[in-house]
Amino acid sequence: MPIIITIYGAYIKIKYSLGVTRAKRKTGKSKGIRRDVASREQRIGNWDRFIVVEENKANLAHFLSTEKSQRYGTHPGRELVVSGGFREILKVWSSDASRESLQELSSDHEEADTRFVLHARDAALYNHGTDGVDINEERAAAFRKVKKNLDSLPPTKDALHLHIRRANFQCMIWKKAKEPRPSLSSPEENG
Repeated sequence: MPIIITIYGAYIKIKYSLGVTRAKRKTGKSKGIRRDVASREQRIGNWDRFIVVEENKANLAHFLSTEKSQRYGTHPGRELVVSGGFREILKVWSSDASRESLQELSSDHEEADTRFVLHARDAALYNHGTDGVDINEERAAAFRKVKKNLDSLPPTKDALHLHIRRANFQCMIWKKAKEPRPSLSSPEENG
């Protein structure tokens, strides 16, 4: 069954050093405007001033997650999974009512790309009939449907493998973070 995964970065008030990184991103940007997103018809206004406010991002992610989970119709043979955007940080929603558990996708990772690793693993385990899927063919088909500029073309299979290797290497570094002199393999060999 094809799986459509929607993952949002979780906007947690105090978590690791990401607050410092986000503060640096805001340097030189205009002062933000706080707005709650409450309906589909609502206009955001000045996007640049809206998106610099962390509470706006969290509220927008929650609104989109809730809208998707409440409005997504039943599509036989297709599953939608939504994660990271709800106010309840560990909440994960799936359109597949036959799923026994979403516990393995319930995560407090703040960054969407870290959550992506969990969902990719789950898709591989849960979605057994996809062994014959060619990522390069799928990305080309997706590109032909929307005909956007070449910059929006999804990554190649090789780029995906390199990204997975880099993510795996980063995980290895994190696992050894408490060791004073960890033995690490070469980054050049890991994407």
